[in-house]
Amino acid sequence: MLVIMSALIVVFGIVQPLCTELWQFYLCAMLVNAGVSSFDMGTTVWVIEMWQKNSAPVLQLAKAVGGAGMVVAPLLAGPFIQGRVVPSNATLAEFFNRTHSKAKGDDLIDEYNYSLDRRSDLLIPFIAGGAVNLIIPVSMLAMFIFKRYHYDESEAELNSQVGGGKGAESRRATVISVKEFTIRKPTVEQTPAMKWLFVALIGISLSTYGAMENTHLVYSSTYYQLGPIKMSASKAADVNAVLNASLTVGKLISTFIALKVKANIMLIYHMVLLAISQAVLYFGRNSEVIVWVGNVLI
Repeated sequence: MLVIMSALIVVFGIVQPLCTELWQFYLCAMLVNAGVSSFDMGTTVWVIEMWQKNSAPVLQLAKAVGGAGMVVAPLLAGPFIQGRVVPSNATLAEFFNRTHSKAKGDDLIDEYNYSLDRRSDLLIPFIAGGAVNLIIPVSMLAMFIFKRYHYDESEAELNSQVGGGKGAESRRATVISVKEFTIRKPTVEQTPAMKWLFVALIGISLSTYGAMENTHLVYSSTYYQLGPIKMSASKAADVNAVLNASLTVGKLISTFIALKVKANIMLIYHMVLLAISQAVLYFGRNSEVIVWVGNVLI
């Protein structure tokens, strides 16, 4: 399944610049994101299953490596993005005479921008990105064929609770002994209603966080072009690259923090940093310098 879902990223990522209708673009984007989400969630569960209690730093390291690609992508696409082009008066007059447009002022500039062929330029970075992403389904397929992963639940339980270095029988006896003394009833008995409420709150939290993260990563560069600071398309791509670089460095640092700090503590300071950076971006939205700083913090 991961092979198929990761292949969606490649195929529909490459064809996005070829879309001639908005619904086609939305469909491609939906399938690409479905592939990304499936691969992300699937590999996360896989890592947790493999590494058990030691999975936190491994997960952070995996995210940091993935973040490196997120840094390169905007830098790769930047030179091929034109953004909103403001033509010279001579070019605009030539366009007006050629098309006999009835538009004036900014509307005429918008019509000029709509007439530009951007697909040929965008194909280059999208094909390059698709070629790199092709590594994912190919490597997954190779592992499935030549080195298929099998989960041994009993052996994994032994390794996670006792560790290696002992014989299987000795470790199994130790696990039985450990279970007898470590299994405890919860301090507060949870009713089914409390459990479902807890699950619902986690679901709402994760979905809200995911939506906000994706919104910022995907649409912030567009906002910087059309918002108060009026960035160029290439500079907005640079800001996006800096944002992803900051995320990557943060994940790399978290790889080592996760070895010493509990997950709940990491979540608390992570949310505090997010709140501060969002406040910086909101109140400093009219300053290009503050926008750069806010994207580094976030």
